[in-house]
Amino acid sequence: MDKLFLLESEYTIRRSSRKNIEIVDYIPSGFDYAAVNNPLWTFNGTNKAYTTITSTLVAGDSIDVIIYLTLKANPGKINAYLNYAEIKSATDVNGNTIPDVDSTPDEVNGNDTGGVPNSPTDNQVNGVPPTDEDDHDPALSMYGI
Repeated sequence: MDKLFLLESEYTIRRSSRKNIEIVDYIPSGFDYAAVNNPLWTFNGTNKAYTTITSTLVAGDSIDVIIYLTLKANPGKINAYLNYAEIKSATDVNGNTIPDVDSTPDEVNGNDTGGVPNSPTDNQVNGVPPTDEDDHDPALSMYGI
């Protein structure tokens, strides 16, 4: 099967910079993860992969994070190709954990409002719930489905 890359953009719109941004990717059944393709990621053996952005992301900036996955056949299962990722945690530049005013970072897939693929709530980065928690976002891949 084909090796694909999924591009995830992480944003900070806070008044302060962030670092040590831990990302969790929830790998759906339509993809396989291979460690050899993802040296900056750690796989939990089931359906989650983790990576950390250690550089400083200044207020108002964004960074792209790439994960390489292999496409699997899943006829008729559109959600098999619906990939979610979210910010699990982050710190300020001094290493202190501080609250996020418009989202609750965690690693629980499906507990965030908004972010419905290809809807007005998708890709919102400056809203507050229920518009979209900006720490959790989908990517729907359409490959012959």
